[in-house]
Amino acid sequence: MILRQFSGIDVVVTYGGSIIKEVIPSMRAIVPILLNFLIFLGAVISIFILHRVGKKTLLQVGTLILAISLLFISIGFFILSSVYTAATVLIIFGLIIFNLTFGLTFGAIIWSYVS
Repeated sequence: MILRQFSGIDVVVTYGGSIIKEVIPSMRAIVPILLNFLIFLGAVISIFILHRVGKKTLLQVGTLILAISLLFISIGFFILSSVYTAATVLIIFGLIIFNLTFGLTFGAIIWSYVS
């Protein structure tokens, strides 16, 4: 549960609109809805692949993908002032991958370990 809290999901969900406002101001209102839908979509997908792959493997791979997607978001903000188009793609791609992966791994699987 502690790893779930330190994954950064609270920040991404809470400030998703503000993150996108920096990149694409016209999408600020709809992006939080889309980000939450991606978490839901990831949870639905995890139902179908959980028993094939296994909880432990899915959590390990998911943690790696979450870290890489946060790295994409960080690099995007780092280069935002110099290479705007590439930074925009990195930030949006990172947010999409982060939310989908979180729903696929920590959003759904961690609760089966708690029980």
